[in-house]
Amino acid sequence: MLGIGVFCQVEGKVRQQAFNCYYIRYFSASKTIRGQGLMKKFGEKAMKLIRAKENAPTIFYASIENNNISSFKVVSNARYRPIRNINTIGFSRFFPKGSSKIIKAETEAGRKKSLTI
Repeated sequence: MLGIGVFCQVEGKVRQQAFNCYYIRYFSASKTIRGQGLMKKFGEKAMKLIRAKENAPTIFYASIENNNISSFKVVSNARYRPIRNINTIGFSRFFPKGSSKIIKAETEAGRKKSLTI
């Protein structure tokens, strides 16, 4: 595989007005084609094809990690601009703390009941 770009269609709302939105994910190129502008052309072509079938305003957006300089350059060269910076904190609990509020469902009926809550 030389490159990939995934456009996930979702509905977004701005002040209660619905818009078709496409969240761009997994946009990357292999080292053999990186820096040649091929992924930029691919992305532009994909967006043109999507816009051609849309009858209403459409929003394209993506999240780019701060240290992903190559993706940021592709987006900047396509004349997109940042609208928000988000700070995240990774969290994982491999060994969760016990709680008296959580009990194991011992029977099939108990397991079914826990799935419907």
